[in-house]
Amino acid sequence: MKELKSLNCESNLLVLNNNTLAPISKLTKLQTLSLGKNKLDNSSNTSIFPSLPPKVKQLKVNNNSLITIPKQICIATSIEKLDLSDNNIAALPSEIGNLVSLTELVLDNNMITSLPIEIGKLSKLKVLSLRNNYIQVKSTNFTESNPQPIPECLFTNTSIIDFNLSGNPLSNTQLNELEGFNVFLERRKKVKDRAIHGGAMLSTSVCGLK
Repeated sequence: MKELKSLNCESNLLVLNNNTLAPISKLTKLQTLSLGKNKLDNSSNTSIFPSLPPKVKQLKVNNNSLITIPKQICIATSIEKLDLSDNNIAALPSEIGNLVSLTELVLDNNMITSLPIEIGKLSKLKVLSLRNNYIQVKSTNFTESNPQPIPECLFTNTSIIDFNLSGNPLSNTQLNELEGFNVFLERRKKVKDRAIHGGAMLSTSVCGLK
């Protein structure tokens, strides 16, 4: 199926053992790939995530058992929307900065405690959802031994306007004390003002925190 542009394999029993998903890499015109609600688990040495076709723009690998983001995803520079929600991911690799086309990243319901500074390389990123993770601030006196869990560059170097942190052990007060957060608020205010003038509605809550 060399002309295939969209492939939905959700809610099956797909696994990563023995390179069973390798044929996906031959679908050179594929733009949308959904692998959600399967049995994808990369905790063993026999787990091999497939190489992605060069034109994939939307990728869903939600509701699986990934413990890390596969390197094959991190080198797919064409991806614009990536959904990795409901996995067992505890940390993002520095290679996440390779996804320069990314505009939307969903990481809800994982085990993430902080973000790497390479997240700041995603200049086109507009939407980031981290609901129900473990991001917290013990002290707002940030030092080398107590780094800011959400790096300043996320707020200053990306285009983020929609940031959801609902369900994290982080208060709205602590969030407002993060370096660079005021830049995000100002950018969001400008978008909100334009939306209101255009007759559209934008949520008034800020990152889903109390």
